Amino acid sequence: MNDALTLSPLIAWIGGLSLIFNFALSIYSVLVSGARANKLRLDSHEKVLNTQGLRLAAAEQTLRVMPAKDDLHGLSLAVSEVRGDLREMRAIMGRMETIISRHEDHLLDGNKR
Repeated sequence: MNDALTLSPLIAWIGGLSLIFNFALSIYSVLVSGARANKLRLDSHEKVLNTQGLRLAAAEQTLRVMPAKDDLHGLSLAVSEVRGDLREMRAIMGRMETIISRHEDHLLDGNKR
């Protein structure tokens, strides 16, 4: 019976320490739960930023390969040059049509004689 009396204070201390330990764990869980929620939010923001970074890099690459102001100006000059060439060709074709129609008229009138 002597042994049972000596273990009772030890059991009381273990129960008290267990209660304190459980209380400390509860407080730790409450404090850490906010950090976990913040970590989840930060992870989702990181994914969004990575996606936006990839999209931005793709847009920059597209802009790099697009024609610049000087390229478009050169193209405009080339189109103007082609327009001038087409005007000349129209004038030549008009003269050619006149010549051909004279030849046709001559050949058709020649058969009547």
